[in-house]
Amino acid sequence: MPETAKGWHASLSLAYDRAARGTVLRHKSHQGPLRVQKVLYPEGEDVCHTLLLHPPGGIVGGDHLQVQAYLGEKAHVLFTNPGANKWYRSNHRQARQQVRLHVGPQAALEWLPQETILFDQCQADMAMEVELEPGAVMMGWDILCFGRRHSGEAYSQGQARSSLAIRRGGRLVLLDRARFDAQEPVMKSQTGLDGHTVMGTLVACSEALKKEMLADCRSIPVRSQARTGITLMDGIFIARILGDSSEAAKLWFTAIWHALRPQLLGRPAENPRIWRT
Repeated sequence: MPETAKGWHASLSLAYDRAARGTVLRHKSHQGPLRVQKVLYPEGEDVCHTLLLHPPGGIVGGDHLQVQAYLGEKAHVLFTNPGANKWYRSNHRQARQQVRLHVGPQAALEWLPQETILFDQCQADMAMEVELEPGAVMMGWDILCFGRRHSGEAYSQGQARSSLAIRRGGRLVLLDRARFDAQEPVMKSQTGLDGHTVMGTLVACSEALKKEMLADCRSIPVRSQARTGITLMDGIFIARILGDSSEAAKLWFTAIWHALRPQLLGRPAENPRIWRT
């Protein structure tokens, strides 16, 4: 949809299938400034690396972005993007991003975006829903940066909300919700963010997850002063980090991904080439 006084409204719908030659993007449609920048196969034709692009470069008040993707049986797709996600000052208007992903039987989804930067006075609402069919595997992460510490801009006003809902066979297995009001005590409290500016969450869902994997992942070092935690419950692996470096968070999550991927997907991790540009 065209830009209006209420902001950009954009949507992207994708569908993948497993064909004789590997995973292919069968359907692609969009409205407004939301695109597939590139489809790549650095690991061969079995795994489709898909680069998602929001051409305006940032989200402002009134914007509403929707992404939907369907992965057919045995398809394997890795999603990432070319740069950080930016939520700009919104002038009191809320911006929203909705992501809905359906992962078919024996299919594999990897959702590995760059960090998300929450500018001062933003009004951000981020929601993701994932539906897993029998035998499906999902791995993904989210790294939030509150303000721009290196530019001297604090996250002193504004609000951000995030939610992640994962269902397996129609049954809700994980619901993770958070609200980050810049002026609420939780931002400074020791039981909250404790004044830190970076928070990240990594989630993996697979029937192949085992408790033995926890020790390997917990032994991975963090390259900065940060708090970390890892747990495994009912086939859901969750790793969290709280610190002040988005680079350190991404490096730690990438190392965990490298440790888990061979055991869950039967192949070594291959970093998307866009991360090197």
